[in-house]
Amino acid sequence: MPGAYTLHIADEFFVGVGFYRWVGEFVPLGAASFLGVNIMIVSLIVIAVALGTRVHSCRFLLVAVLTQFTIHGLLVHPPFSIWRGEWSPGLVSGLGLLLPLAALGGAWAIRNLPGSRLAGGVAAGVLLFASQDLWRVLFNWVFAPSA
Repeated sequence: MPGAYTLHIADEFFVGVGFYRWVGEFVPLGAASFLGVNIMIVSLIVIAVALGTRVHSCRFLLVAVLTQFTIHGLLVHPPFSIWRGEWSPGLVSGLGLLLPLAALGGAWAIRNLPGSRLAGGVAAGVLLFASQDLWRVLFNWVFAPSA
């Protein structure tokens, strides 16, 4: 999962003008902030996968990561692409990599996790996704050009 998200970040960063520039007129986001936020997210994904695959009671963390993938694949790139009337950097990897991985993992989770762990994982994934805005604000403040 960390590898899939890393490929998605590369797709966002290197395709076209880059997602941080593409969305930049609406959401202030420089290259350093974009990379900083995503390094934090990948780090959290690595920790979640390490715990979720080794500690039975932490399997809900895998659902959190898959939920974050689903939000990215469905609720970020397609709506932004439609709204802007052009291809979003990251759309291909969001739809073609993150969503299928989330679907496979989601099917596993539904079969193997109790409902409360499944719901907790979804809630944690939504928080993981929402935390990106907090990290973006922090990184924009840290990496803001000095006047």
